[in-house]
Amino acid sequence: MKNDGILCVLLQSIFISVAVLGALTSGHADTLSHRLTATVNAEQKNAETYQLDFSDSDAPGYDTDLQVFCIKGCLSPVKYSEQDDNSSGSLTAFRLSKDSPDLVTIWGGGDGYYIKIYRVGNGKITRVLDQGTRSWPQITIDNHNDLLVLLAPGIEANYPDPIHFQLWAWNGERYQVRRTMGSAEFDIEYTRCEARMSRQGSTP
Repeated sequence: MKNDGILCVLLQSIFISVAVLGALTSGHADTLSHRLTATVNAEQKNAETYQLDFSDSDAPGYDTDLQVFCIKGCLSPVKYSEQDDNSSGSLTAFRLSKDSPDLVTIWGGGDGYYIKIYRVGNGKITRVLDQGTRSWPQITIDNHNDLLVLLAPGIEANYPDPIHFQLWAWNGERYQVRRTMGSAEFDIEYTRCEARMSRQGSTP
């Protein structure tokens, strides 16, 4: 996928992320907020099913607990657990497509958000992205069922344009920054994208 098309796809994904947030954000203090079940390799004999439980608490410190475990198909028990004392609570958890091996969670944190992505499959659960962002993450999926994630991580003194955006992509082992854009460059890309979508009938 070319760089000039990536931003257009992510702009369209704004509507997806808002819909997902409205459908899945139903958390209450001291209760299980989100449960997500995902089957990988569903059409094969080695299909595995994983369950993600994402809960929060109103206790001092705003402890947030997450557990991911294999409930079917794994040769041996597999479980991952995490507690984040810096988070202000769980917001949502979702899987962008039925074929994606990535479970996406978004956590509240101060004046922004944290996005954490967990890849499941082959009897393993691995956290492959853990990043803060000032604005709601924009996410889409590429032709390989890997995610493309657009974040606004904040101000870096050594970056020429202090308000910047980062595009994260899969590198074969985890998600890493593929491209960084300052606010001026982002505005140019946004304008180009609007014109391109208008010419092509909103198709990126």
